[in-house]
Amino acid sequence: APGAAGGNAMAAELEPFAVVDAGAPLGRACEADVVAVGPVTLAALSADDYAAAVAAGRAALGGGGAATLKLLLLTGRSGRTAEQVEQLAGRLAAYEIFRTMEEDLRREVCSVVEFIPAPAGSTLFRQGDPVCFCYVVVKGSVSFTKEQDDGEAVEMGVKGPGEHFGTLSTLTCGQHRRAFTATAREDCEFVVLGRVAYTRLVKKQLSDKVNERVELFKSLAALSDVPEESLKSIAFHTNTEICPAGTVVVHPACYPSKVFFILKGVCKLAWLTDDLNARQPAMPMSKRVHAELFHTGPLAVAPAAASTL
Repeated sequence: APGAAGGNAMAAELEPFAVVDAGAPLGRACEADVVAVGPVTLAALSADDYAAAVAAGRAALGGGGAATLKLLLLTGRSGRTAEQVEQLAGRLAAYEIFRTMEEDLRREVCSVVEFIPAPAGSTLFRQGDPVCFCYVVVKGSVSFTKEQDDGEAVEMGVKGPGEHFGTLSTLTCGQHRRAFTATAREDCEFVVLGRVAYTRLVKKQLSDKVNERVELFKSLAALSDVPEESLKSIAFHTNTEICPAGTVVVHPACYPSKVFFILKGVCKLAWLTDDLNARQPAMPMSKRVHAELFHTGPLAVAPAAASTL
């Protein structure tokens, strides 16, 4: 920003995920120079693209879109057809909480969500109540207050259309309690997901993934003699890791601490050496042989280099 003597003064330092020049889509000029003080990666959006995205969002959530969403939600959970669930999944994908879900889970969730209206002034839940529902605001706004030690209620924030409260993680993590009291500031409409239904869906999805992984493990020669119960335990405790093309999954200088099963894609095993006469070490090798070969022997790697691999 311009300084008192005509120079520049540091007004603020922006952290990751901060919005730079939020006024640009509204046609306002930036009030200060924005200077990169080091290597920076930015996600940029032009004013035209912003306007198009807003228009698309309004078309999905407003006017006829909102009416269609309400009609779909008012159809009882047990009465929703596969086509209605698919339409509902498409509508709700405009909301962040649903957009970040895997498509299969989103469809499953859309078969159990419900529609709940709330008149202005009504209390959705009170501070200290158990967390039983996740709310997504379709219409209206909700204020959140927290009771202080002296009994005074202080407003902590407001949420409106497209926003949600009562996160999904709290629905599956035991008996959490509400930290705030939520009150409808005006007539509101919500998409609501219950704790029992969501927990059941998550458990079913986990069970399906475990069973799918067990069938894959059965086809592997290395696990052909392992009992099925043990395979289920292995499948349950394995974590999915996604590696972009070119990622070094295992480097010879780092003794492997994991067993990798390729679920999708192809990995290349490569032995790289500057010595054309060197032979590839016999595998598998013990930790002692590995240490002698790669850290004290002919293939020793500098500790700093090895730690970055």
